[in-house]
Amino acid sequence: MPRLNQSLLGGLTEVGQPQYVRGNLQPGIVHIGTGAFHRAHQAWYTEQILNSGDLRWGTVGVSLRSATVRDALEPQDYLYTVATADQDRFDLAIQGGLLRIVNSPEALLQMVVDPQVQIVTLTITEKGYADESRRGVPALLAESLLKRMHKNQPLTVISCDNLSENGRALADRVMAHAQADRDSGLSSWIRDHVSFPSTMVDRITPATTAADRQRIQDAAGYLDAAPVVCERFSQWVIEDRFATDRPQWELAGAQLVSDVVPFEQVKLRVLNATHSVLAYTGLLKGYEFIHDAVADTQLRDFALQTLEHEIKPNIDVPEGLDIDDYIRGVLIRFANAAVPYKTMQVASDGSQKMSQRIFPSLNDCWDRGLSAPRLEFVVCAWIRTLAGVADDGSPISYNDPGADRIKNELAKCEGLQEQFAAAWRQLTSFDPLDEVMQTRLAECYTRLAQKGVNASLRHERFFDR
Repeated sequence: MPRLNQSLLGGLTEVGQPQYVRGNLQPGIVHIGTGAFHRAHQAWYTEQILNSGDLRWGTVGVSLRSATVRDALEPQDYLYTVATADQDRFDLAIQGGLLRIVNSPEALLQMVVDPQVQIVTLTITEKGYADESRRGVPALLAESLLKRMHKNQPLTVISCDNLSENGRALADRVMAHAQADRDSGLSSWIRDHVSFPSTMVDRITPATTAADRQRIQDAAGYLDAAPVVCERFSQWVIEDRFATDRPQWELAGAQLVSDVVPFEQVKLRVLNATHSVLAYTGLLKGYEFIHDAVADTQLRDFALQTLEHEIKPNIDVPEGLDIDDYIRGVLIRFANAAVPYKTMQVASDGSQKMSQRIFPSLNDCWDRGLSAPRLEFVVCAWIRTLAGVADDGSPISYNDPGADRIKNELAKCEGLQEQFAAAWRQLTSFDPLDEVMQTRLAECYTRLAQKGVNASLRHERFFDR
C-alpha cells in the first residue's frame, strides 16, 4: 500500500485532488496550531480558493507544542486527506495548500516576517491566549510585528478559537507585550497597520482514530498517516476588517460581516453549551460518545429545556437566523454517529470552556433575578466529573489542567456540601453566593452525587418553566 505523496496525484480516481500546480504556490498565510480542526476548516476553505486559481495563499504551518503532525506529514509532502462523513456518504479530498510545518519560535518569527505573508491565523485553543511568557504566542506575535514594523509591512492576524470576541482578546494580549517596549513605537504602529478580525468557526472534527485511518486507506488505496474526519456542515463568520489583501473565502462559503458578536454568541451559548451539557451529563451516565448522549431521550430533553428556558431568552439572535431551526440542526449534527465525538474530548479544558459556554447565560439569568436550575445543574455535573466518579462508580478522567485547583479542593472534603462549597470558591468568575443560592446549589450537587443523573433530572424543577 503506497504512502500518500506528491507522486500519487493525478493517478487517483476516487479521491478529490488539488486542481493547481503545487510548485506555484506562494506562502501568503502562516497558521499557528496545525491540529485537525484547522486542517478541516480554515485550510479547507483556503483550498477551494487555491483550486479557483489564486495561488498566493499557500500556508506555512507552525506547531510549537509538538512535532507530531510535521513528522506525519513531511513524508507525504504535506498532503493529507479530509474525509467528510455522515450516515449516507463518505467523501475524500486531498488537500495541497500546506507547504510545510515549522516547530520552533525562531522559525515562527522568520516566517511571519516574510514579505509574501499577509495573513496569520491561529487555532491555539482557549488556554493558548493565557500564556504570558516570552515564548507564548502573543509575545512571539508582538516580536514578529516589531520586525514587520521596521519594514513597514502591514499584517492581518485572525484568531479562529472559541473565544468571545477572539480578535479583541488576541489584540489585547499582543498589545500588552508591544506596550512593554515603549521606546519602539510598536503599539502605535500596530494600531495603524495591523488588524485582528474576530471570527466564529464551526465544524465538528473529532480526533482521528485508527479505524478512521483504516477506512480511508481502504477507500482511497493509499496510506495517510494524518487524515482528518469531519462532518459535512461547516461555518466560518469573519469580521470584514483586514489590513492586507486576503483570500476570497466568501467564494468558498465563508460569511464576511461587520459584527461577529451575534453569531459567536449563538454558537458559544447554543452549540458549544449543548456540547458541554451532553458531555458532562453523558460522562456521569457512562456514555463514551456525544451521539450516545443525544440518543438518550432524557439527556436530549434536558438539553432542549435548558436551551429553551435559560439560554435562548438571553441571546441576541442575528437577523435572518431562525434560532429554533438552528437548535434542531445542532442536535441532528450531534446525533451523527459517522463522526463520533468522545464525551471526554468535549469535556476537556472545561475550566476555560465553561466560562465561555455556560457561565454567561447563567450570569444573565441571575442578573435578571431569575433562578437557572438547569444551568446550575450543568455546573454541578461538571464539578462532579472533576471528582472523578460516574454514577455507576466507574472512574472519570479527562484533561483539564486549569481545574487542578478544584480537584485538589474536592479531594480535601469528605462531605458533599463541603465539596461543592470548596469547589465554588475556586470559580473566580462568580461573587460569593448568598445563603439561599448556596443552599440550593449545594443541594443540587448533593442530590446528583447521591442519586445520579437519572433521578436528579426527574426532579420537577428541571422540566417546569
